[in-house]
Amino acid sequence: MSNDTKTGKTKVNPLLGVLAFVALAAAIFVFSGFLGEQTRPHRYALVNECIGDPADGQFFINTCETDINLRYCARAVSGEENDVCRTERLAPGTGSETYYPTRREMGEDFADRDVWACEAPYMPDMVVTNHNSALFREGCRQPDGDEDQ
Repeated sequence: MSNDTKTGKTKVNPLLGVLAFVALAAAIFVFSGFLGEQTRPHRYALVNECIGDPADGQFFINTCETDINLRYCARAVSGEENDVCRTERLAPGTGSETYYPTRREMGEDFADRDVWACEAPYMPDMVVTNHNSALFREGCRQPDGDEDQ
């Protein structure tokens, strides 16, 4: 018999330690995502997959079964000060009624567009990234009147 057996000590398989670490890391990852979704739901409200193709004279049709808030920014060739950004609430199956007139008004000054959508009641806006407060991205924020991000 070895000396370890006499004193009641047993050797732990190193693979067991690695598996325990991986399980703990996975639990933390899942729990932090769940906790983030509960405390900051607007961060998880981006629903760009709900923006459908144009049809029947309407652009950006809501293909989801819930209301969305759609934001588009028509970028101007002449500069950022001439960009036109609008936000619309779209019911399921409806599309933007203001995009085409806006695009037509811009005429030759139209360069490009940015479009994104959030689950209602959250509002599409440029929001700070999680890792850099000086960097903004397309995202969702709390509706006006609610507490800020």
